[in-house]
Amino acid sequence: MIYSASYSCYKVSLEPNLHRVAEFFKVPFSGIDLDAVVFEPEHVGAVLKFETPGKMVWLFKWGCICFINFETSETSRFLKSLQSTYGSIDYTLFTKYNENYSLTLEETLEPAALSNILKLYAMVLAKSTELKYLGEKLDFIYDRAERLVFDLQRGLPKPTSRVLKKMTLSIVKMQLTAVNTLKVLDRPNDFDDLKLKNTYSSALKTFEIPKRYETIQTKITTIIEIITPYQKLGFNQRETRLLFFEVLLLILFPLSRILDNFFSKILTFLRFL
Repeated sequence: MIYSASYSCYKVSLEPNLHRVAEFFKVPFSGIDLDAVVFEPEHVGAVLKFETPGKMVWLFKWGCICFINFETSETSRFLKSLQSTYGSIDYTLFTKYNENYSLTLEETLEPAALSNILKLYAMVLAKSTELKYLGEKLDFIYDRAERLVFDLQRGLPKPTSRVLKKMTLSIVKMQLTAVNTLKVLDRPNDFDDLKLKNTYSSALKTFEIPKRYETIQTKITTIIEIITPYQKLGFNQRETRLLFFEVLLLILFPLSRILDNFFSKILTFLRFL
């Protein structure tokens, strides 16, 4: 028996509130294993107000939502129902960062095994969608770094500019997202079965997750190499200014004593006139 499912995954938020969603809709929160709130068909039906066999939704903590077997109108209706608890839905992100996938299984699986396969592909698709967002954001930072170098070579802005600090902070946040939040190259805890491991590895290759992650890391390294000399230059300039002020203070201290002594002698002289 052939089983097929259609996936649609969207980036919709930067800071979703999954705990609030799970509490409001009375949905178990499997944050430890999947970093997601999972709406089974009965939960989806409670939201859409009609029977929804075969329809599922995964809300991931990095702001991606993955729908299975949803029509466009149903997706829109579900998102509207989420807004009071999930947080603001960013439709600019929704339109720009999304992935679709059709899954076909040519073997009959037990319900538990089928559920794991569906979860597996939802997770990989969500990671793929988030990498698409991170990749484009990194391209923007890379372009800014190149323009900044050009401006610095012309003398503006100063190397101590907040632009350098902001770029560095953005890169650090992206690294933390990729390593700690997405766990791009880590296998989920509940995919211990050998067949699931192989399926997961195959899904990663299908969406070129390792290759895209490596590309992001290479670009981050390049950006750091571009801006590091200017950060050091900014540090050297600050160090020079501090040294200048220290010397100035050292000069002013004896000068104040000299002037004080000089004025006291003038006052003494004037007293005897």
